[in-house]
Amino acid sequence: MSHDMLPESKNRLEQCESIRGLAILLVFCFHYFGDLRGYLAYPDMKTGMGLLYGGNTGVTLFFLLSGFLISRPFLQGAPLQIRNFLSRRALRILPMFYVSILIGAVISQQWGNVLKSMFFYDIGLGTLSPMGAVWWSLAVEVQFYLVLPLLIWLARRPGWRLLLIPLLAALLYGYMLIRSAPLTEDWSGWRDSIIGRWPVFLTGAVLAWVYIVFGERLQEYGRKQAWVGLVLVVLALGLLVLLCDHRVRTYGIFAHGLWYDYYMLDGLAWGLFVFALLNFRFFGYRLFVNPLLHHLGIWSYSIYLLHSGVLFFALRHEPLWLPSSRIEIVLTGLVLLGVATLLSALTYRYIERPFLRVRPNWSAARASSSVLAN
Repeated sequence: MSHDMLPESKNRLEQCESIRGLAILLVFCFHYFGDLRGYLAYPDMKTGMGLLYGGNTGVTLFFLLSGFLISRPFLQGAPLQIRNFLSRRALRILPMFYVSILIGAVISQQWGNVLKSMFFYDIGLGTLSPMGAVWWSLAVEVQFYLVLPLLIWLARRPGWRLLLIPLLAALLYGYMLIRSAPLTEDWSGWRDSIIGRWPVFLTGAVLAWVYIVFGERLQEYGRKQAWVGLVLVVLALGLLVLLCDHRVRTYGIFAHGLWYDYYMLDGLAWGLFVFALLNFRFFGYRLFVNPLLHHLGIWSYSIYLLHSGVLFFALRHEPLWLPSSRIEIVLTGLVLLGVATLLSALTYRYIERPFLRVRPNWSAARASSSVLAN
């Protein structure tokens, strides 16, 4: 899950960390309730609970936010320095990821999968269990980091722009092909790759373009007509609840194969939600943009990598006690979320943040050496 800059960066919008905090809450709820009752279809689920039992919709929100944040500087005209871009991405995601690989190897003793995991190769739900259950989405993020610079590079070179047509056509063809693929076909697994999820990243990039081109006018309108933002958020959340309710009741974990179009609808609904938060300050805005969600957003990458291990030891690996009543389920979830958050705050401070601080110093050092060389 992308964290493209330090939280203090002037280029970061205040909404982004809070949106990321909401996304990781949804992902945590998905795995918590899934580990408690299973990930199969739940036809008796109460109306409106789909966002909790189907909280993997938070992954779609992460992808959309990455499309917005990573593409935005380039759409504003930032120079494309591929080496620097990929170095920044690597320093952002690899240190904590490699720590989680080590933890997974110690727990699972699947030492043969360590090297493959380090290069995001052949990662499945059982890879270095329980840590690897979430890594498939990080692999999709990495694929996005590799595809985006290529698209930007081609788009900025007049002599090469025509190559964008077959490349984009190939992405569209691949998406339509796996969209109708039966689950018995091996290549149906490409649904959980950039080929299957690129429309969500594209939605985020379109939001970035709209924000750059029309942002000032939209925000001026938003100050005068704040109620429009509230209507948009209610509409977006209503759509998401309907989608998640239907998906959980009918398909469960198998929705990615049996109702694949859900993910595109999911991305469009989240796009409407993010659009409203970016441009309007409506009544209830602080429910979604606040210090609590902001800090969860800052720690979200570590929470993402660590929470499946916390849930595994608490709920699946010889648990001494499992919650049964409604109040026990809620309290247990809050305690486990607190444990995962505390661990993640520590790993953010001592593992992630030092590498985040390296990047601007590294860039400055390279700029200084370039000046001296000239």
